[in-house]
Amino acid sequence: MVIKGSSGLLYRISDLIMRLVYLNLLWTVFTLLGFIVFGFFPATTAMFAILKKWVAGDTEFSVFPVFWKTYKSEFQKVNGLGFVLLLFSIIFYVDFKIISSNELFNQSFISGSLIVLLFIFSVFCLYFFPVYVHFNLPFFQYFRVTFFMSFISPLRTLIMLAVTVGLLYLLMINPGYIPFFGVSAISFAMMWISNKVFLKFEQREQEV
Repeated sequence: MVIKGSSGLLYRISDLIMRLVYLNLLWTVFTLLGFIVFGFFPATTAMFAILKKWVAGDTEFSVFPVFWKTYKSEFQKVNGLGFVLLLFSIIFYVDFKIISSNELFNQSFISGSLIVLLFIFSVFCLYFFPVYVHFNLPFFQYFRVTFFMSFISPLRTLIMLAVTVGLLYLLMINPGYIPFFGVSAISFAMMWISNKVFLKFEQREQEV
C-alpha cells in the first residue's frame, strides 16, 4: 500500500528515523564488539553498506544479516586502510602540538599550510567510507580514488561539509539524540550526497 500526500511523507520520514535508530544501535554494538579500535572501521563500513542500499531505494531486505556479513568480510581489509588514516590523524595532531609549543617556527606559515592539509584530509575522510562500499578496488587504489572523488564535484563536497558540520552542531546542542541516530544520520547524509557524485562520475565515464 502506497500512502500519498503529507501522510505519506510523514510515514516515510518516521520509517527512515526508525531505521536509522536501529542502524545506529548496530553500529554502536559492533564497534564495542571490536573493542572500539578494531570495531570502528568494520562497523562503519557495514553501516555504509546498508546506507548505500537505502540511498539506491532498496529497503526490502533484512538489515542485520547484511550488516554482519559486511562486518566479517571487510574486517581485516578495512582495518588495514583505517589504521593508515589513523596514522595520518596522529601525525597531524603531533604537528599541531609541536607548532603551538615551539616559537622558533614561523607559525603563521606552517600553521596555515597544516590547516590546508587538514582540510584536504577531512574531505578525504568524508568520502572514504562511501568510496569503499561503492567501489571494489585493490588495497592502495582506495586512497587514489577517494582523493579523486573528493574534488571531482567541489559544490557537492562543500554541501557535504556544510551538512556534516550542521548536523554535528545540532547534535552538540541536543546530545540526547546522539545514542539514537547521531552517527547514522550524519552517515546517511554523507552517503546520499556522495552517491550523487559517484553517479555523475559514472555517467561522465559512459559518455566518453
